[in-house]
Amino acid sequence: MKKKMISLAAVLCLMAAPLYSSFDQPQESHCYRTLLVITSESDWTIVRLLEGHILTATYDIVEGNTVPECECWCDPHLNLIGMTKKQFDTSLVKIEVKIILYLKEDLNIVFEIQKGDIKYTTLDIYNYNGKEPVFLETVNNDANIPGDPENTMEFTVDINKLTAKGPLQYLVSSVPKLVWAFYYPWYHKQQWHTSKALIDTPLVGAHDSSDPDVIELHIKQAKSAGIDGFIVSWWGKNDYADQNLKTILYIADKLDFKITIYLESLQNGPRSEEDLKKMFLSFYESYGEDQRYYRINGNPVIFVWAVESHPPSSWEDILSAVEDEGYTGVYIAMAGQPDYLEIFDGLHLYGTVGVSDLSAVYERLSTSAVRTDTLMMNPHTYGLPLYARGMMIGKYQEEKGCINPETTENTIWKPLKLLLTVLQTGFWSPVSTSGGRIHTSNQA
Repeated sequence: MKKKMISLAAVLCLMAAPLYSSFDQPQESHCYRTLLVITSESDWTIVRLLEGHILTATYDIVEGNTVPECECWCDPHLNLIGMTKKQFDTSLVKIEVKIILYLKEDLNIVFEIQKGDIKYTTLDIYNYNGKEPVFLETVNNDANIPGDPENTMEFTVDINKLTAKGPLQYLVSSVPKLVWAFYYPWYHKQQWHTSKALIDTPLVGAHDSSDPDVIELHIKQAKSAGIDGFIVSWWGKNDYADQNLKTILYIADKLDFKITIYLESLQNGPRSEEDLKKMFLSFYESYGEDQRYYRINGNPVIFVWAVESHPPSSWEDILSAVEDEGYTGVYIAMAGQPDYLEIFDGLHLYGTVGVSDLSAVYERLSTSAVRTDTLMMNPHTYGLPLYARGMMIGKYQEEKGCINPETTENTIWKPLKLLLTVLQTGFWSPVSTSGGRIHTSNQA
């Protein structure tokens, strides 16, 4: 499947303007691209950056792919690249690692090489701020240091050599931000009286999610709180939620309100690849040409739940098969791993309860996954991938003292108005109500 990179900002923020190059403006950063070539005959080795930060990294094993039990990895959070194989195995392994460094002025660039007691590890360092990598220097560690099982070797690289022809420029989207809320149209009236899970009573009273008057009320309440659209839970063709989606689209169109779906990839566990292909195809057959559905550059936007239930390679097979049938969409994955940007057009997070430092998580993802991902390529060839920040609003936040809702009305929608100022950060920010996967009508 041909990969597209698009600019995103949101809670889902969707943009009304085109998202490609003429709307993506370059902005200078403290980011620099470097190529490291690690060659080792030792049975393990680690290369670590001690000063500066690795924002994101990709690697290729160019020699040694068939070495038994050989494993390689990159961990940007720990600023390291590593390789292991069977003990005392002296087979040659060669790894090319492309990294984006965050460097500030007057900073010493200090690396260390660690290795096993046998053989050597060599590190070739290149400046890669231009179109082609430029060789800087080679460092070799063949030490076997008594009392030091890691055989650590530290060395400094001239920062002026690494930063020449930099810094890189990343793209900042000028597309307007939107705010979205997840919406779950799966309730039947009797559930409000019989389900032990539904401990809260909606302000509108017990109701069916299929009731047009309730849907209209929810949309009007959301609009009054500054929300631009709903991401509607969708379980496949002819499901109860699918039947309600048709009504939601009809009412939302009259009220100038945006609608996308949340493709539910789990059902008593992960759905099979074949089932997921069928879900995507049935969506396009029903809604692919429906102009009431939200689109970017003419393609429908689809949020996909829990994509980490399958590896990126499986999703590539699924979406390639859909594309082979003539359907193209903009796919936003619920995932925290930048690897999925190889397949999807963007990322979002859903559940944020229990995350101790949510701002740090969002800063890491929005920087490493979005702004620096394209720096691995040519930032003037690709736009930014989409990224949506998530927030959960409701009882959990009330109990933690995060919000102080007025008790007489709209305990959810009024705090949302206050939070809109927080969302003006250049990224999308999805809103999920209450302390779990509970849809907006539960509190409306």
